Amino acid sequence: MSNLTPLLLLAGIGLAKGSGLGVSVNLTSAATAYNSSPITGVVQANYSSYSPANQAIVQQIPPFMSGIPPAGVGPSGSINSVSAVVASGNALFANGVTGFSSHLGQAASYAATTFAFHGAIMQSQGQKFNDLGFSFNNYGDVATGGVSSQFDAVTSAMLAQQLPNLGTMFDSYNMFQLTNPGTLAQNLINQGLGLVGNFSNNLLAQGLNLNDLPDAEPLLVETVLSTITGSNLQEMIMVTNFRPYNLLGIRTLNDVFNINNLFSPDLVRRVGDLANLANKLGNVGGSFASFTQAASLYGSIEYGNYPTLQAMNTVLPSSHLEGLSSQIGQGSGVFNNPTVTDITGSASGVGYTDSIQKCTQAQTSLVQNDRDVAALHTYLAANPQPDPGVLQGLVNGVNTKPELQDVINSSNEQYINIGSQLATEQQNQAIAGVQLGSGAPTGNMMGVMNLNQQIPSMALDPMALGLGSTLHSMSTPDVYGEAMQASLSESRNLSRLQVFGVNPGTKMDAMAYARQLGSMRGY
Repeated sequence: MSNLTPLLLLAGIGLAKGSGLGVSVNLTSAATAYNSSPITGVVQANYSSYSPANQAIVQQIPPFMSGIPPAGVGPSGSINSVSAVVASGNALFANGVTGFSSHLGQAASYAATTFAFHGAIMQSQGQKFNDLGFSFNNYGDVATGGVSSQFDAVTSAMLAQQLPNLGTMFDSYNMFQLTNPGTLAQNLINQGLGLVGNFSNNLLAQGLNLNDLPDAEPLLVETVLSTITGSNLQEMIMVTNFRPYNLLGIRTLNDVFNINNLFSPDLVRRVGDLANLANKLGNVGGSFASFTQAASLYGSIEYGNYPTLQAMNTVLPSSHLEGLSSQIGQGSGVFNNPTVTDITGSASGVGYTDSIQKCTQAQTSLVQNDRDVAALHTYLAANPQPDPGVLQGLVNGVNTKPELQDVINSSNEQYINIGSQLATEQQNQAIAGVQLGSGAPTGNMMGVMNLNQQIPSMALDPMALGLGSTLHSMSTPDVYGEAMQASLSESRNLSRLQVFGVNPGTKMDAMAYARQLGSMRGY
């Protein structure tokens, strides 16, 4: 571990001692306040002793008041979603910092791995192959990197054999420019052939700029190319190692643009004229130091027959996504991907604490300010064994009171979200392989040291996986917890300063210090 700052070191010492992190104090405090709320406290304390009839009536009380989640919401069999959240958080932290570091490492690894997978899924929705690039028409083209959209397998094999024969006559870096006389002239001059046949001077005589020949008027360049014949032409052919298919057909330098002179008839039939070949080679792209390099590429491309794949009209039809979320997880990430808080959030309280507090506040306010809610509370508190008829009437009075419906609906939504999020978290735990209970990892100091070393990257959290917020929310109210929170803040600030070249010099380099000690001791 190197380049620690004093804050990171102090936070690491806390972790090594099993301190600095714990189940969120804000979560447990919010849960205690909720379970002590007027109606929730009475219902939860007496529910197990209620008669079946009263239990059925109590379940009709708005869930945010009773604490009893609606059927199908939250963990199976739970009669209190808030208590279930706290129990889940305690289970994640059952083996202290070392055990939780294992859970957090596993959750972070899974969340980071599936980030790209979920992102690719979302990006591909409704995407057509030509959205990937104009050289893609189907999955066969995708498999060849777009080469198969320009050349079939036989043509690629022929190009692999015959492209090297172009030598350095043409500029291999500019495939689109194969038919440009100015590019050809520039390429030859760059190879020191400007004196052959008075080539450079003749171009100058046409009023051309030797430093900008690719943009020159083609007809003016062609006029000069046509003057390169005989021994001058042969010298250029020899120097460029040009070995065209029909050498006899090349009487002037202009004749190199006739594709029938360059390649075999079989290849010409497949690629058409030189302009078409140049366009196809350019479409594939690539930067080649020579045509031999280009030939090597085309000779190495693997073609395959994928009839089922190639029948697909879109990159990822929606039918392939059915049931996928139950297999790879889902959550609150930017791509609906599971984040760390969607796997271990019950330990940090992220996503829970605020909703629990809102339910408590709404219930307390209603008991204090609404006559019908207060009457329900008073009756339940005074009657551990309520009369079903009286209880039903009081519950109906609350549920049907028009002026209460907005706050009941919004508060119920908060409570339902708590249970739904916990159910999602537990599903993601199973998918990510997070083991609780008797199978929970006890962890080791290696995991703790790794956690300490990763705090700077967790603070930055570029994939928004909730790493920094998890550690911040779980920091304990002591010196080590404060060191953890300050380390997270420090890491973000150092990153901001680095953009402007500011280095506060707070990092401690153990290797440099070892060398200093070594020199002092004569090592």
